[in-house]
Amino acid sequence: MIHKINAHNITPILPGNKDLKQVRKPVNNKTSFNNVLQDKLQQKEDLKYSKHADFRMRSLGIINNKQLQDKLQAATNKARSKNIKEGLILEDNHAYLVSVTNNTVITVVDLKDTKDNVFTNIDGAVII
Repeated sequence: MIHKINAHNITPILPGNKDLKQVRKPVNNKTSFNNVLQDKLQQKEDLKYSKHADFRMRSLGIINNKQLQDKLQAATNKARSKNIKEGLILEDNHAYLVSVTNNTVITVVDLKDTKDNVFTNIDGAVII
């Protein structure tokens, strides 16, 4: 089926034509797409915790204080710099499975309970 455009039915949008809605907003030359993208990439996003990770931390008696958050955030950033997408962060007595892409702790495991266990679907590990 071929549709033809009738040139007589097309109404041009002219600056003086106030009856038509403005189709395009004026571009702010001060803010380019690249500037906005770089600002978003450089913003520090706090590490998030899944409900499961939060539950596991409470059940293991892990106190999620500022010091621990900073250690995990630094380890996540280090993993990100090595292009790790899903990482394992090994801390003194615990292992944290982290989605580096989503900046989220997925789960926490007590290292005493991990004898003979296997961690799968991880790209790398960071030891802190």
